[in-house]
Amino acid sequence: MKSSCTTKAAALALVAFYLALAPHAAAGPKDEDLKSRRAQAAKLHEEGAQLFTKGDYEGARAKFREAYARGQNPNSLLNQAEATIRTYHYLEAAALLKSYLALPENDKVTASDRRDAQALLDQASTKLCALDLRALSCKVDGTPGQGLVLVEVGEHLVRMQGPKGEKLKPVKCAANETVVVTYEDPPADGPPLPAVPSPGPVTPPPAEAGEKGSWLLPGVLAGVGLVGLGVGATFHFVGVGSRDDATGLQRSGVCADRASAGCVALSDKLDAASTQRTVSAVGLIGGSAALGAAVVSVLIMRPWETRPRTPTHGFLRGPTLAPTFAPGYSGASISGSF
Repeated sequence: MKSSCTTKAAALALVAFYLALAPHAAAGPKDEDLKSRRAQAAKLHEEGAQLFTKGDYEGARAKFREAYARGQNPNSLLNQAEATIRTYHYLEAAALLKSYLALPENDKVTASDRRDAQALLDQASTKLCALDLRALSCKVDGTPGQGLVLVEVGEHLVRMQGPKGEKLKPVKCAANETVVVTYEDPPADGPPLPAVPSPGPVTPPPAEAGEKGSWLLPGVLAGVGLVGLGVGATFHFVGVGSRDDATGLQRSGVCADRASAGCVALSDKLDAASTQRTVSAVGLIGGSAALGAAVVSVLIMRPWETRPRTPTHGFLRGPTLAPTFAPGYSGASISGSF
């Protein structure tokens, strides 16, 4: 009996061990799957941003849509909405922006982001109008709808069901206009339906403006380079004078007595000439390097060119580097703050 009890206890302990281990074992693949989906979403978001910058808004729209489906990152949703506006799908863009504005405010949906989204929604709304549908059931261009339905500006076909069967009503609406569509036709001689006032004047969307690079970094580098060359040249000429003075003292034989004042003055001149030569070399080399960096930055940044504006909402908020340049005794230092 003792042996049997011991065997049962061991078996129960083994079962308990595996049961305790199972949740952790199951959590591993889930965590890996989540990391994989986030990595894929970040990659898709970056590809979408690159396509957006190149002006391929349809391709960017598809990438941002897939990125949001995989990662549920609000910035992907906001960028998808902006790309959707650029491809003239204003109704879909309005729906995306309303979904974004319904998200709770947090570190990924800031007050500034919400203002950007509202501005985009206002822009999309200038391309929309409303149909006030009054029938038992309706379809607008094949899509079921009832009551006040937002549609894009232009012509639409409304199918209405009522006591006398189906009726087709072609309608046309302008931006910010509300058009009443009824099942019963108004009497031929009767008064027309009262016009629904427009919610406000139509404000055309602002013209798309590109962006130019900044001359700030090349200008700062060029300034540092010129200062470095100026310091180097100044110390070079001062050093030449010190070396000439030292050479004259050496030829006069003032160091026959090393304790003499003339020998001490010669030693000071030699030390000063060495220091000035070092500072001159550092200034000339550092100044030349800074000027070279200024030329390279101009060629890379091409600040005179106008480029399409890039999406302002990255997948993850990254650091912003603010360079600081400070000329020092031994050269110029470049630092940055995040």
